Amino acid sequence: MQNFSQDVRLVIPALFIRLNKDQEAYNFIKWCASTGDPAYFEWDDWGQYGWDNDLDFLQVEDADAFEESKNWVSEHRSDTSPMLALTLIKVRILLDLLATLNTTRAFQGSVPKEIIELICEQLVGGIVQSRPEILRGRVEDMARHIEMIKAQIVGLYKLMNEYNPHVWRLMLSDPYAAAASGPFSYPFTSEETACMAIEESMASWLETPRSLDVMRSVSQPASTRNEKRGCYECGT
Repeated sequence: MQNFSQDVRLVIPALFIRLNKDQEAYNFIKWCASTGDPAYFEWDDWGQYGWDNDLDFLQVEDADAFEESKNWVSEHRSDTSPMLALTLIKVRILLDLLATLNTTRAFQGSVPKEIIELICEQLVGGIVQSRPEILRGRVEDMARHIEMIKAQIVGLYKLMNEYNPHVWRLMLSDPYAAAASGPFSYPFTSEETACMAIEESMASWLETPRSLDVMRSVSQPASTRNEKRGCYECGT
């Protein structure tokens, strides 16, 4: 662990997501922003890290992925790839909740509740599966969780957009071209850094159906979003 490089750390969350290990990805991101804080190494230092050899790797386990993460991640916006991964985790949670809500509404009253719960469990990923109180809860409670996650996604979008406005512009317009540009070392807020982060993250986003549609909806002005509802608003 002493020679754990920054480049590897940046791509690990997206790789976890591609393996459908969203909880592990979230644990890793939060570990880097908490236990792996500057008390143990300099986050933005491109040189060697001053690791505490007694530090247990990944002390963060089963972190609450439904929590508001903007507060503890805001100081680490310069790590664009983990920020994209964190946003994708929230988007995947949202899509799972929408699928659960729509399924429950579709079968409610015509199919036994136990059968609906079994169907919903097969539709969602590990993070939502681990929250049976949500899967088996009331439709109203599920809708409340959906609104909460939506607000978190909007917050993360704004946080990234304020720091480096190139990231979402490129990600939502032509991620393939951005990923193919292949830069190496540029200022954190540059378009080149945005391209590098997209290259590291793009596969995990493309392998999550409708994830970019969610973010396109988030990126629209509020007035446009109210006029044109997409999957982000109603799950259709």
